[in-house]
Amino acid sequence: MFLLNFFILALVDARAVVAPEIAQGATSSSSKHIRLYSRTGRFMSINNRSVGQSRFNSIDSVLELVRTDSGLVIKSPVSGRFLSITNAGRVRTTTSFSTAAFFEQEKIRENNFSTFKIAGKENCRLMASRLRYRVSCSEKTKRNSAKVLFLAKRAHIPLRYLAADPKLNCLGTHTYNEDLSDNGFLAELGEGLEIVRVVSGRGLLPEYDPAGEGVDYYDPYYGQMTYHKVGDTVRVGCKLGYSNAIAKEFTGAKCLCSMGSCSFALNNAAYRCVPDTTAAIPVWQGGNFNYVKGVYDNYFLMKARIMNLMSVEKWDWDQYNHVTNTFAVNPQYWTTAKFTLFVFCPFDVTQGGLNSDGIINFPDFYYSEHSADGKLWSFLSREPTVLDKIACNGGVCDSGNHYFKGYIGWSPNANNRGPVDIADYTCEIGILPEHRPTAIADLVTNFDAFAGGNFDKMTNYLRSAPFKVNDL
Repeated sequence: MFLLNFFILALVDARAVVAPEIAQGATSSSSKHIRLYSRTGRFMSINNRSVGQSRFNSIDSVLELVRTDSGLVIKSPVSGRFLSITNAGRVRTTTSFSTAAFFEQEKIRENNFSTFKIAGKENCRLMASRLRYRVSCSEKTKRNSAKVLFLAKRAHIPLRYLAADPKLNCLGTHTYNEDLSDNGFLAELGEGLEIVRVVSGRGLLPEYDPAGEGVDYYDPYYGQMTYHKVGDTVRVGCKLGYSNAIAKEFTGAKCLCSMGSCSFALNNAAYRCVPDTTAAIPVWQGGNFNYVKGVYDNYFLMKARIMNLMSVEKWDWDQYNHVTNTFAVNPQYWTTAKFTLFVFCPFDVTQGGLNSDGIINFPDFYYSEHSADGKLWSFLSREPTVLDKIACNGGVCDSGNHYFKGYIGWSPNANNRGPVDIADYTCEIGILPEHRPTAIADLVTNFDAFAGGNFDKMTNYLRSAPFKVNDL
């Protein structure tokens, strides 16, 4: 028990010492490759999953000793993995240089063998048993014990194992850079795509890594050459000014190889981005900021809050391109601007009215369109209706609130009035600049999610809907 506790403390202490130096990347790699022979009669091998023992002709037995200011790191130049040690003394592999084990090589003059001691720890050494490797921190393990002796023999590795093989890796245009910009493959996959983050592979941030380690873009596992291994995956979404057509915000793009060619491919082939110039999702502003002023059998009266888009650059729930459409953040623009109002209700409005002919009526607007399922409605501003209010506090100005009265039809049958109480959530309010008399028809034509005029999946585009698509 004492030895186990000593070993754990030794490893923790050693990692704490070398971590800052690793971060500085103070490394240099020997240009010669070696095979590490042990008295078991076999050679250490490192593959994509484990550390083992193999015969001389195994390519996995070719190793490289990476020299750092903190000691030696044992690396496989083929798999790119490093030797690591668990707190229990088990020998494993890792893709992260920061979690690799650091050794001090001690050469035995009389026989040219060496021991590999844990850097900074006198009694902890790499040991080979008949079937596996481990670390021993026992004082009884002598420096010249056969179990801790290794002989480094020169080895040759064919160039094809060191360079990224285009038949086995994504290269050229099918790569992305450290800043997540791509080198051409996104345009091949579709218009308006962008990389949101790395899911697996180089550039993976620690907060998205289940192991909490992350993979630096220039991690030694990859080196300085820009390429990606089979299975490396990024999350992609739509740029500002585009909206996804299938009511799913993201999809994956994975490096795959087939018939000797490798490229990134979308996990969901149906994923695509629709430009706002073709069909635009409204800038939704929420459905819980409105006031219910009266409730009746066939309709209710609502005081709806509507804001201009002067603060749109601060909002993170919409895709409106405020970078290109700079007029939207100009207070002067809203003093005269025409705009289109959208109302999305989680129920069929047409089931209200006197004879199941319910409508939505905003007296300050012209009626424009409504969807076939009665959930999405649009209206065009009429003179002198404008959204010119600005709210300023301490010299910082934001969108101001405007309130307009609306009559919302709904079914006299309470079971057909949607999944939430209108006291908590009424209908979602959204806008787009300018009059857009065919906005809803354009959405049906260009978005797979709204095929046939069914707008249930608009739920996935709303700002803060307290219900899901399946609730409608």
